[in-house]
Amino acid sequence: MTDSDTIRLTYAELAERLGIKVHAARMKAKRAADRGLWRIVPGNHPNDRVVVELPADALTTRARAEGHSPPEQPREREAGHASERAENSDTARDAIAALNTALVAAQAQVTSLTYRLISEAESRRRDFGLLAATEAREMALEGEVVRLSAEAQKLAAQLERARLPWWRR
Repeated sequence: MTDSDTIRLTYAELAERLGIKVHAARMKAKRAADRGLWRIVPGNHPNDRVVVELPADALTTRARAEGHSPPEQPREREAGHASERAENSDTARDAIAALNTALVAAQAQVTSLTYRLISEAESRRRDFGLLAATEAREMALEGEVVRLSAEAQKLAAQLERARLPWWRR
């Protein structure tokens, strides 16, 4: 490459010209340098900017070299794809209708399950209330059983004493 055929750009300038990010420009330059197409010239100091030497026509012929065709004009695209867009829009409408139907069904199911959950929660609250009342009644009865057992033992002792003859009492 002669000096008249090359241009020197920093990574930031190269990224701006190619319309890509700086990191992508650095990787592109590295790959092109590995293939011998471009040259990377580091600065004399670690803080100096790195310069990429590349052929002047590399930026203009980049799309053709990579096999890209120029972007289609909007009129050409519209004329060539009108029927395709119509089919796609019908398909999209059908898909949206199916999704709306599924959404309505799902919302109805969520509502039904919500009511069922609320009903079950109220039923459980009633059951827990009954259980708590039953447990309180059980504890009261256990206390009554203990009291009556103690009284029965006391009466049994009195009866035993009353059965003794008068001279042994």
